[in-house]
Amino acid sequence: MFTIGVFARLANVSIRTLRHYDEIGLLVPASVDPSTGYRSYRAGQLPRLHRIVALKDLGLGLDEIERLLDQDLGAAELQRMLIKKRSDLERRVDDDKLRLARVEQRLRYIEMETDMTIDLVVKQIGPTRVAQLRWDGDGGLSWPDIETFAQRSFGMLRDALGRAGVTARGALFLHYVEFDDGLAPMVAIPIGDQHLEPIEGVEVVDLPAIEALVTVHRGGAEHAVVGPIYGEMHRYAEDNGLRAVGPGRDHFLGIDGDAVVMELQLPVSRIGA
Repeated sequence: MFTIGVFARLANVSIRTLRHYDEIGLLVPASVDPSTGYRSYRAGQLPRLHRIVALKDLGLGLDEIERLLDQDLGAAELQRMLIKKRSDLERRVDDDKLRLARVEQRLRYIEMETDMTIDLVVKQIGPTRVAQLRWDGDGGLSWPDIETFAQRSFGMLRDALGRAGVTARGALFLHYVEFDDGLAPMVAIPIGDQHLEPIEGVEVVDLPAIEALVTVHRGGAEHAVVGPIYGEMHRYAEDNGLRAVGPGRDHFLGIDGDAVVMELQLPVSRIGA
C-alpha cells in the first residue's frame, strides 16, 4: 500500500488532485484510516491513474474519462471523443489566430500613434488603361481573403498578359470597387494603348484620372501594417483641407531586401472645390 503522498509522486500528480478524484468517485483510495482519514492506495491502482492522466492530457474532461473507464467503452468511443476534441481544438486555434492578428494590429496602431512618420505628397494621376482580374466571390470578405486573392491573381494576370504578348506599362496594383455590402478588390496592370484580345476573366478598364495623397511604404504588405498608414493618410487629409473620395490603390513597386516597396494612393478632393 502507498500513502497518498507516495502515490501522488509515482504518477506525478498533486495530493490535491488525488483528493479531488476521490471526491468525484473517479479514483477512490483502496482504504481510508477511520481515525486519521489518511488515504492509502494499492499498486494495482496505478494503471488507472496513469490512464486518467494520459486522457486528461489529451483534453478530455473528467466526466468523459470516467465514462470511458467505468463503462469500459473501448477504442471506438475513445476515437469518437478524440475526433470531437480535435475539432474543438482546431476551432480554438483558428479563433486564437484571429485574436492574435487583432492584437498585432492593435499594437501596430499603438506604435504608429507614437512613432510613425510618413512622407505625404499630393499627386495628379492621369487616366490609366488597365487589364484586371475582378474578385468574383461573395461580399463581406475579410482581409486574409483579399491577400490570398491578390497573391494568386498577380501571377495569373501577369502570365495571361505574357501569353498575349502585352507588356506592363506600370506597376501591378490592387484597387477596389465599392458596393453596398463592402469592397471588391481588383488586381490590375497598366497596359497603355496596347491591344488585348479578349481573355476569359480578364477585363480591360479605363480608370479615371485622380488627385491622390501618396506615400511610399517599405515593409510588410499585410493589413495590420498598411491599414494604419491609410488611417494616418485620412487624418492628414482632414487636417489639410482634403477629403478622401474613394478606396486606396496599392501599387507594388518591388522588393527591397526583405521589405515590400509600395506606393499607396488615397484619392482625395479639396473641401469646397
